[in-house]
Amino acid sequence: MQKFISKYQEFQGNLSTLEDYILFNKDTREANYREYRDIVYGAIINRGYALWETFVKDIFYIYFSLKKQDFYENNTIVERYKLHELPSFLFESAVLNIDEERISFDLNKDILSYTSKNMDMKELSRLFKRVDLDIQNKLNNNSELKDAVYSFELAFENGLLKENKTSQALKRLIQERNLVSHYAHLDTFQSIDILLEWIKYYKILGKNLSKEVCLEFVKTLDQNKKMIGDCKIVHQRSILLVDIYSEIEIDKNTKLFVYSNNTLIDIVIPKSFRIEDNEVTSVSEHDKAGIKVQTIFEYETNIKKEHKYYVIEGI
Repeated sequence: MQKFISKYQEFQGNLSTLEDYILFNKDTREANYREYRDIVYGAIINRGYALWETFVKDIFYIYFSLKKQDFYENNTIVERYKLHELPSFLFESAVLNIDEERISFDLNKDILSYTSKNMDMKELSRLFKRVDLDIQNKLNNNSELKDAVYSFELAFENGLLKENKTSQALKRLIQERNLVSHYAHLDTFQSIDILLEWIKYYKILGKNLSKEVCLEFVKTLDQNKKMIGDCKIVHQRSILLVDIYSEIEIDKNTKLFVYSNNTLIDIVIPKSFRIEDNEVTSVSEHDKAGIKVQTIFEYETNIKKEHKYYVIEGI
């Protein structure tokens, strides 16, 4: 599961670097953005989209790798791929076995995550259906993404429809990417402020995609979960006061899984521990502990007393 987290952090970091570069062009006179806009604008648009497409395929491949034994054991792997849709260059590393009169190739990331079209919501849906995940429905109905489209209304005013605004917002980003990729001369440039909003939208898309896929994976293993204890109160939306149950031990490497009404909603990691007035490195059974936590996929930690907190063996 750490691979989901690491890839998410890498994606966010790369987009933050792109944000910094856009701000450099906006705020630094020496950048001379207007003179070099034809070059710089296209580079920014293409970089943002390339990060998004690569991230989607990375997250898909991580999930596939974690679940591949299930696909192999029930012999559905062939059904999930249509070989005629794959380009021939992916088979250049195919191996001929003369004795068995058979040609074989590796099920590597390039083959497993191959798509022939831009990574809009429809193509995203097709990709993740190969691993039985209905990602499109989850993202289209995600309240944060819906709110973001309204918050960034100016950035998406061209090309948005009243329905499926999340899908249309992503399609608008791809529309601009295709424009700068296929035409050497542009008549219309979006403002730097709109470019910044587009990057923020990629960040929100990536956060919710990685969160949904990661939570789906955890749900397949949560039969081994154990509640950490009786939560007495939550301070400042990030500090748990909890009486630790028997056979529970938590340190800073422990992931805590947050459930609301028996549904997994978040994963948090401990940042610090206190027992009475003393800061400690871990807590264990029968401790009356304060645990400051930080969410993995949200920008702000927001836990509640009525949530249930678990550890899960094997994760």
